[in-house]
Amino acid sequence: IDSNHFIGSVPSELGNLSRLVELSLSHNAFNGTLDTELSRLTNLEVLRVNNNDFTSPLPFGQHNQSNVEWKDRWRFLEEINLSNNNFTGPFPHFLGKLRYLVSTFVHNTQLTGSIPQSFCEPDKNVRAVIILDCNNTTRVPARNCKCCENLTFCADKLPPSLQELV
Repeated sequence: IDSNHFIGSVPSELGNLSRLVELSLSHNAFNGTLDTELSRLTNLEVLRVNNNDFTSPLPFGQHNQSNVEWKDRWRFLEEINLSNNNFTGPFPHFLGKLRYLVSTFVHNTQLTGSIPQSFCEPDKNVRAVIILDCNNTTRVPARNCKCCENLTFCADKLPPSLQELV
């Protein structure tokens, strides 16, 4: 339902669509928070909520037991795009534990902290594309991490061919 000029909060009833594989709410005017009911989308492979007016901490960004729940429930996630929103709080560390995750877009958010070292663990088979705002306080792992070093860009320095993805 991209680019439909929807306004308001995302209906929690979306969490009832247990077979949903792709949820793309991009380029609307959704606001408020992402509902924790989205954790019930256990077959989700793609989540795009970019270019909206979401605020507040992500429901899955907390460093607590719920992180384990999200990792287990979103185990098939391949792409997540949170960019161009006002999300606050820590970078969601469980993302680094997702086996199939290929693309993570977080530029133009207020997420803080570091990208988890688990993005770079060789036994996880995790490849990640992290696109950060150059002014974002999120940091890449300090340890040698080829996947992150080679695939981390400042959004305003991307080649034109990749800017279309953002």
